[in-house]
Amino acid sequence: MPRPTELHRLDEAKVKAFSPSSLAVLVEVEGEDYWFPFSQIREPDELDIRASRGLTIEMVVPAWMAKEKGLI
Repeated sequence: MPRPTELHRLDEAKVKAFSPSSLAVLVEVEGEDYWFPFSQIREPDELDIRASRGLTIEMVVPAWMAKEKGLI
């Protein structure tokens, strides 16, 4: 049985842009830019993220990805 994935909440992620392939979103967190594939974002869903361009949102991603990017 697979183990559940540990999640991490990004409280203030500013939605800046989308990849040309529309598979990822560029967000600003604490003054730094990070790309996240939509397939790895647990909350909110892709449509809500696309509607939030230019706004700051809460985002939930796998903890391993946040660690890999130096966010935790």
